[in-house]
Amino acid sequence: MLAEWAVHFYGTHALAGKVRDQLFNLHESPEHGFFRASGTVEELAERCAGWFESLLSRPVVRVEWPFKDGKDATHWEFAETGEILATRGSIPADGSSPAHRLPVRP
Repeated sequence: MLAEWAVHFYGTHALAGKVRDQLFNLHESPEHGFFRASGTVEELAERCAGWFESLLSRPVVRVEWPFKDGKDATHWEFAETGEILATRGSIPADGSSPAHRLPVRP
Protein backbone atom coordinates (compact mmCIF):
# COMPACT_ATOMS: atom_id res chain seq x y z
CA MET A 1 0.00 0.00 0.00
CA LEU A 2 1.43 3.37 -1.00
CA ALA A 3 -1.02 5.69 0.74
CA GLU A 4 -4.57 5.91 2.03
CA TRP A 5 -7.22 8.42 1.03
CA ALA A 6 -10.77 8.59 2.29
CA VAL A 7 -14.07 10.38 1.77
CA HIS A 8 -16.26 11.27 4.74
CA PHE A 9 -19.92 11.87 3.83
CA TYR A 10 -22.10 14.06 6.05
CA GLY A 11 -25.47 14.14 4.30
CA THR A 12 -25.19 17.24 2.11
CA HIS A 13 -21.42 17.68 2.21
CA ALA A 14 -18.27 15.57 2.00
CA LEU A 15 -14.64 15.90 3.04
CA ALA A 16 -11.92 13.92 1.30
CA GLY A 17 -8.15 13.71 1.52
CA LYS A 18 -5.10 11.76 2.56
CA VAL A 19 -5.56 9.77 5.76
CA ARG A 20 -3.23 10.91 8.52
CA ASP A 21 -3.83 8.33 11.27
CA GLN A 22 -5.47 5.04 12.19
CA LEU A 23 -8.74 6.79 12.98
CA PHE A 24 -8.99 7.91 9.33
CA ASN A 25 -8.71 11.59 10.19
CA LEU A 26 -7.75 13.60 7.11
CA HIS A 27 -4.89 15.96 6.40
CA GLU A 28 -6.93 19.11 5.80
CA SER A 29 -4.47 20.89 3.51
CA PRO A 30 -4.36 21.34 -0.26
CA GLU A 31 -0.85 19.85 -0.29
CA HIS A 32 -2.39 16.52 0.72
CA GLY A 33 -5.21 16.69 -1.83
CA PHE A 34 -7.86 17.83 0.64
CA PHE A 35 -11.23 18.22 -1.01
CA ARG A 36 -14.51 19.67 0.30
CA ALA A 37 -17.84 19.57 -1.52
CA SER A 38 -21.51 20.27 -0.89
CA GLY A 39 -24.59 19.19 -2.82
CA THR A 40 -27.06 16.41 -3.29
CA VAL A 41 -26.03 12.81 -2.77
CA GLU A 42 -25.79 12.36 -6.55
CA GLU A 43 -23.66 15.50 -6.96
CA LEU A 44 -21.36 14.46 -4.13
CA ALA A 45 -20.96 10.97 -5.56
CA GLU A 46 -20.05 12.43 -8.96
CA ARG A 47 -17.60 15.00 -7.55
CA CYS A 48 -15.93 12.47 -5.24
CA ALA A 49 -15.60 9.96 -8.07
CA GLY A 50 -13.90 12.65 -10.16
CA TRP A 51 -11.60 13.46 -7.24
CA PHE A 52 -10.61 9.80 -6.84
CA GLU A 53 -10.11 9.42 -10.59
CA SER A 54 -7.78 12.44 -10.73
CA LEU A 55 -5.85 11.11 -7.73
CA LEU A 56 -5.44 7.66 -9.26
CA SER A 57 -4.29 9.08 -12.60
CA ARG A 58 -1.32 10.97 -11.11
CA PRO A 59 2.10 9.65 -12.22
CA VAL A 60 4.09 7.73 -9.59
CA VAL A 61 7.86 7.18 -9.47
CA ARG A 62 9.82 4.54 -7.52
CA VAL A 63 13.11 5.94 -6.20
CA GLU A 64 15.85 3.46 -5.16
CA TRP A 65 19.07 3.62 -3.17
CA PRO A 66 20.89 0.23 -3.35
CA PHE A 67 23.33 -0.57 -0.53
CA LYS A 68 26.20 -3.07 -0.51
CA ASP A 69 24.69 -4.96 2.44
CA GLY A 70 21.61 -5.73 0.33
CA LYS A 71 19.27 -3.62 2.48
CA ASP A 72 18.08 -1.29 -0.25
CA ALA A 73 15.97 1.77 0.47
CA THR A 74 13.01 2.69 -1.70
CA HIS A 75 10.33 5.30 -1.69
CA TRP A 76 7.41 6.00 -3.98
CA GLU A 77 6.41 9.55 -4.81
CA PHE A 78 4.10 11.53 -7.03
CA ALA A 79 6.21 12.49 -10.05
CA GLU A 80 4.90 16.03 -10.43
CA THR A 81 5.24 17.12 -6.77
CA GLY A 82 7.76 14.76 -5.19
CA GLU A 83 5.28 14.05 -2.36
CA ILE A 84 6.45 10.82 -0.76
CA LEU A 85 3.70 8.20 -0.59
CA ALA A 86 5.55 5.35 1.15
CA THR A 87 9.07 4.38 2.18
CA ARG A 88 10.78 1.03 2.65
CA GLY A 89 14.19 0.88 4.31
CA SER A 90 16.34 3.72 5.57
CA ILE A 91 16.74 6.58 3.10
CA PRO A 92 20.31 7.99 3.31
CA ALA A 93 20.42 10.98 5.65
CA ASP A 94 23.42 12.44 3.82
CA GLY A 95 21.26 13.55 0.90
CA SER A 96 22.96 11.21 -1.56
CA SER A 97 21.28 10.89 -4.93
CA PRO A 98 19.26 7.77 -5.67
CA ALA A 99 20.64 5.23 -8.11
CA HIS A 100 17.32 4.81 -9.93
CA ARG A 101 14.12 6.79 -10.58
CA LEU A 102 11.68 4.46 -12.28
CA PRO A 103 8.22 5.46 -13.50
CA VAL A 104 5.67 3.12 -11.94
CA ARG A 105 2.68 4.72 -13.58
CA PRO A 106 3.39 7.38 -16.22
